[in-house]
Amino acid sequence: MLWFLLACTSTPTTPSTAGWEERLLYRAAPQWVVGAEDALLAVGESGLVVDIATGWTELGGEGALGLSAAAVRDGDLWAAGRDDLGHFVDGWEITALPQFHSAQALALDADGLPVVLDSHVDCEEYCTGTIVHNDLLTWNGAAWTIARPPMLDHYLMALASTDEGQLIAAGEGGLIATWEDGAWALAETGTTASLADLVIDGTALVAVGTGGTVLRGSLDAPPLETLPLETLELETVGDENLVAAAIGTDGSTWVLGESKAWRDDGSGWQAVDLPEGDWADLATSPDGVVVVGKDLGPVGLAGDAGGLAEAWRLDSIDWPTSCWVDPEGTVWLSSASGMVGRWTDDALEVEQVEISYDYAELIAGGTAQDVLMVGHSTLWSYDGITWTQQDVLSDGDSVQAAAVADDGTAYAGGSHFLYDAGVVGAWWRRVDGDWEVDPVPLPEGSGELTGVLVFSANNVVAVEYSPIEGYSLLRFDGESWTVIDALVDPGFFSAWGTAADDLWLLGGSNGTLLQHWDGSALSEPYDVPGALDYQYAAPNDHRRIMGSGDELLVTGHDREVSDGRDQAAWEYLDGTWSQVLRSEDLVRGCAGDKTWALYDGTWGWRRSL
Repeated sequence: MLWFLLACTSTPTTPSTAGWEERLLYRAAPQWVVGAEDALLAVGESGLVVDIATGWTELGGEGALGLSAAAVRDGDLWAAGRDDLGHFVDGWEITALPQFHSAQALALDADGLPVVLDSHVDCEEYCTGTIVHNDLLTWNGAAWTIARPPMLDHYLMALASTDEGQLIAAGEGGLIATWEDGAWALAETGTTASLADLVIDGTALVAVGTGGTVLRGSLDAPPLETLPLETLELETVGDENLVAAAIGTDGSTWVLGESKAWRDDGSGWQAVDLPEGDWADLATSPDGVVVVGKDLGPVGLAGDAGGLAEAWRLDSIDWPTSCWVDPEGTVWLSSASGMVGRWTDDALEVEQVEISYDYAELIAGGTAQDVLMVGHSTLWSYDGITWTQQDVLSDGDSVQAAAVADDGTAYAGGSHFLYDAGVVGAWWRRVDGDWEVDPVPLPEGSGELTGVLVFSANNVVAVEYSPIEGYSLLRFDGESWTVIDALVDPGFFSAWGTAADDLWLLGGSNGTLLQHWDGSALSEPYDVPGALDYQYAAPNDHRRIMGSGDELLVTGHDREVSDGRDQAAWEYLDGTWSQVLRSEDLVRGCAGDKTWALYDGTWGWRRSL
C-alpha cells in the first residue's frame, strides 16, 4: 500500500527544484528609465533591466528585488531601493545600504560614484512627521559615508547632479535645495507643490510636481554657490500631477503626467496622449522619447511628439492568490486585483478582469472554457471568451473553495454571516448554468466549508470548519450531506484524493500529520518528510495537500528552519519524499494530471508530469 511506502521513506533536508521550471511571475513596473551610451535602459523594482531598442532583458536575482531609483554615467548603471544598492556589470552586484536606511533617490557624484538620498522621520528626536532628515549616503566602492544635515520641514524626493557633481534636490512644499558644506541650502521657488522629479542637462534645470507644476531655469557655471532664483520660471502644464521630466538632445523639454506627456520645443507645450496605464518615468533619445510604466506588467512606449507606440511588454501578475491546473496542463493564476494569468510551457499570458472593489481569492474550473474566479463577495465565470459576473452571492457570503465536475456541475463552499447566528456553513451548486444556494441543508451546526473535492456531479467531499468543534469531513451523495464520523476526531484541515474512498488527509488534532482513508479505515499516521509543521491551521491556511494519482504535493511550514525561509513545499515522487523549496513568503500550489505548480508571490515553479 502507498501509505506503507510513505512511512518507510527518509526525507532529504536540502531543497531542490530539479525538474521544475522557474519563472518570475511578478515583475514590478519600471520606476526609472536612464540613458546608457547609445541605449535607454528601463529599471524596475524587481531588478528588471530592459534595453528598449533591442528588447534585451535582465532580471534581478537574490537581493535585487527592492531596486527602484537609478542613475547612469558613461555606461555605468547604478540603482538603489529599500535595502540595497545595485551596480550592473554583466548582472547585478548587490551591496546592502546602511541599516535603517532606504533610497528615495539616487545620483552620481563627480567621480561617477553613487550618492543615495534617504528621507525619513527620526522618531527618537521628533515624531510629528513634519520634521524630516534628508540624509546623503555616499558609496566609495568599499564603505559608506553618511552625511546627516539639519532636519527640514519637508521630504526631499528627487536628486540630480551637474556634470561636475554638484547635487541639487527637490521635494515637498516646492523645495529646491543645493548641497553645500554638509547642509541643504534652500531656495524659495514660488510654489508649494510637491516636486516629484528634477533633471539637469548641462546648465538646464527642470523640476515637475503636483497640479501640473513645472519649474525651468538655467544654472550658472558650476560649481554652484547659490541657486540662481532669477532664472527659474514657474508655469503650469495641464491639470494632472506630473511625475517625471526629461530634456531632449535638441533642447526640448518633456514632462510626464498620469494620462499625457507634454513637449515644449520652444514654441509652446504640445500634449501627447498616452494609452491607459500607470506611467512612472520618461527619457529622451535622438529618436524621440521613451515612457515606462505598468499595464499588465512592465511596459515601454517609444515615439515622438506625433505619438507613442508600445515598444516592449513583459506581462506579469500581481501577487497571485490562487492557482488551478486545467486538463491540458495550463496553470491558471488569480491575483487580488482581478488579474488572471495562463502559464504554459512557453509563456505567461495575462488579462485584467474588472472586479470593481472586490478582492479575487480563488480560481478553479473544469476546463479552459469553464473557469470560476471568486472574490470576497463576487463570483465570475469564464466561458473561453468572456468573464461574466454571476448574481449568486449576497452580503455576508464568503467562498473558500470551488470545483467543477466533468459534466459541468459546479460546487462552491464557504459561509453565510447571519446576524442572529454568526458564521454558518454554506454551499452553492451550478446545474445547467443556473446557480442554487444551499439546495440541500448541511448537517446541523456545520461551520464554513474550506475545501471541496468533486469526483462527479453527485459525489462530493467537503472539509468543514467550526471554531468550537474544529475540522470534520462531509460527504454529499446527490441527495444529502452526512458527516464522515470516523474522520471527525482527527481534525484534518486539508484533503485530496481520487475518490471518496481514496483520500489523503493533512492535519490532525491528535498529533497526526498525514493519513490515508480508504473509505472504512485510516492508515497509520506518519510525517510527511519530518519537518512539516502540522499544528492548527486557519480555514484559509496555505498548508495544503494535493496531487495526481499516487504522487503528492504538500505546502506548509518547515519547523526545523529558523532563518525566516520557513515556508516550504514537499513532493512525493517515485516512492521518495523531497523538499522542493523554501521561501520567506507563503508558498502555495496546485496540481493537475499533467502539471504541478508552486508560487510564493513573486516567483513561480512549474513541473510537467
